[in-house]
Amino acid sequence: LFYLKKLELRNVSLANYEDLNLDLYFSANITHVDLSLNRLSVVRASYFNFHGTILYLNLSCNRIEFIERDSFNKLASLNCLDLSGNPLALIERQSIDTNSLALSGSRLNSSELAKIHLRFSDMNSMQLEAHGLDDVPYELIDAIKSIDYLDISTNRIRSIHARFQRTIRIYSLSLRGNLLSHIGKHALNNLR
Repeated sequence: LFYLKKLELRNVSLANYEDLNLDLYFSANITHVDLSLNRLSVVRASYFNFHGTILYLNLSCNRIEFIERDSFNKLASLNCLDLSGNPLALIERQSIDTNSLALSGSRLNSSELAKIHLRFSDMNSMQLEAHGLDDVPYELIDAIKSIDYLDISTNRIRSIHARFQRTIRIYSLSLRGNLLSHIGKHALNNLR
């Protein structure tokens, strides 16, 4: 187990994280953990309380509705966190060190998204597709200075305000499937 780098427990009908006693499996070398396509419904702060060498954590396509405060705090090396495809409705304040965040398909509204504090000012990607958002989640992206890809498609966003221009520099922006009727003057000036 000391040389274990990747742990994949995809689609194994996992409903209760505590039943696995995963702390036994985590060596100092582990970098990838995939717990996708299971039946997990909650993420507790104690779940990922081990060392911070994990680069990739995939919790997509579970039944996660709630994430406890600071559940990902100990994962200082995290590059990619995938929470997409979960019916997330409530998230307690989170500080997340990652440069790629996938939340597509969750039910988090703008006020819930505002509880996530991203520590990276430059990100590779953020996916907020199909959230039912009525507005751009400015509170979430305010801390980001630069991002390669921002997907806020398939929401109910009606306008992009000038605040967007002051907020972020973007390489690629997806707004498809929204209800856009107004884009503020200079709102998209920071597209690169």
